[in-house]
Amino acid sequence: MTEKELLRMQIRSYEFYADLIERASRGTGDELPRWNTEKAAQYRRLAEEYRRRLAEIEAAEKQVATS
Repeated sequence: MTEKELLRMQIRSYEFYADLIERASRGTGDELPRWNTEKAAQYRRLAEEYRRRLAEIEAAEKQVATS
């Protein structure tokens, strides 16, 4: 598995769990002790970091291809 494939898989996973947590915490009024909106936000930040890394890799690949 390449780093790009791994990053894409991690992005999908973190986005999925962030969505799941956000849906679970809506409407109940009860904060789940380990799975709250802070955890969802943390997962979204991690997914964004992985997106930036993926963009860096793709930009480097394009630069090599055009050289």
